Amino acid sequence: MPSYYVVAVVAFIGVLWLLVALPQRRINRRHAEVVAGLEVGDRVVTAGGFHGVVRELAEDTVRLEIAPETVVTLALGAVAAVLAPSQEPGTGDGTGADVDSDRGSSS
Repeated sequence: MPSYYVVAVVAFIGVLWLLVALPQRRINRRHAEVVAGLEVGDRVVTAGGFHGVVRELAEDTVRLEIAPETVVTLALGAVAAVLAPSQEPGTGDGTGADVDSDRGSSS
């Protein structure tokens, strides 16, 4: 087998590593920072799409209130993002002005 085949295969593996492994490491690092910065009272969204408020933090779990008096326990890894106050559901600018009050009516 000529040596340029070996060089080509090594170069291909190197490019593949740059395109796949490095971006995934960055994503994992950002997610770890988000989880490490969680505090009680933060509004979060989970990987499953639940929106809620952090009520209690443990070493590897989080208790999340997803509705009044409805608290679920999830793995910390299930928290996908912390929402800023302006990103609360139905309040694009934080005022609630973007919610269509007559959504069900037809015109």
